[in-house]
Order: sequence, then C-alpha cells, then structure tokens
Amino acid sequence: MKSAEMLLVQYETKAIKTFLREAPLEIRQRKEDLRSMYEGLQNAEQGLKLAEADLMTDISAETDPETGKAVFSNEKARAAELTRRKAHDPTYLEAQKEQRAAKADYEGAKDELDEIVDKYRSYRVIAELTTAELRLLAGFEPGGEVGNGSGGSVGISAQEVAAARDREEGY
Repeated sequence: MKSAEMLLVQYETKAIKTFLREAPLEIRQRKEDLRSMYEGLQNAEQGLKLAEADLMTDISAETDPETGKAVFSNEKARAAELTRRKAHDPTYLEAQKEQRAAKADYEGAKDELDEIVDKYRSYRVIAELTTAELRLLAGFEPGGEVGNGSGGSVGISAQEVAAARDREEGY
C-alpha cells in the first residue's frame, strides 16, 4: 500500500465520507418518523382529554334521586370527584397509558434524532480538521512532490495522492 493510501486509511477518510453522505438521508427519515409520532402523541392526548371530559360530564349530570339536585354542586366537589374517578376509571386509565407511551416514544425518537444531528455536526468538524491535517502532512512541494511536513520530500506525487483518493471513493 502506498503512503498516500496508508494516510487515508489511518485518517479513516472513507468512513467519515460515508457517514457524511448517509447521515442527511437518515436525518430526513427520522424527522418524518418524528412527525408521524407527534401526530400519534396528539391523538393520544386528545383521547385522554375526551376520557376526562366524559368523566366530567357524568359528574356534572349526577343528581341525588331524593332531592333531584346535583350531587356535586360546587367546583371543588366536582374537581375532587374527577380526581377520584380518574384513578379508577378503566377508559381513562387506558387513555392515560396510551398517552404516556406515545409521549415516551416521541421523546425517545427526538433524543435519537438530536444524537444523529450532533454526530453529523461533529463529523463535519472532524472532516475539516482531517483535511487541514492532511494538507499539513502533504505539504505539496514545488516539483509536484508531496512533502513530509518538514520541507523534505516523501516521494509521493500529487497524482498518486489524487489516484489514492479516487480509489478510496470508488472512482
């Protein structure tokens, strides 16, 4: 393996370029998934609100059979009864479970997307640093030879560096 190819392998340029090419597609896909999960979360939250509204309707409509008056006549009494019923109503508890699961899924997917975006940004910085380091190491000499970074030639031509880069990229 020639020196230029060894440098490219050592600096993992192929892996960096592959990730930088593939990450935008993955980010786009994750964003689409996240939008879908957000809709699911909104639906679950709506289901929870509807279950709560059904409970509140039942509480508000409940009357004392002897007097015909509302059992829960003031706001505090209705709120307390709503809290009690939420803890035991199977429909409400199922809706709450679905909402919590949808929220956890959404938050987890959001965290994963953030990690991928952060990794992508980091790889872009790494690519810039790698490029700068390789330029310093190459130190192109006036005769087309690649320098060794200290003014001396390492016997690799610019054409060899370009050919090694092209081979790594699959051209």
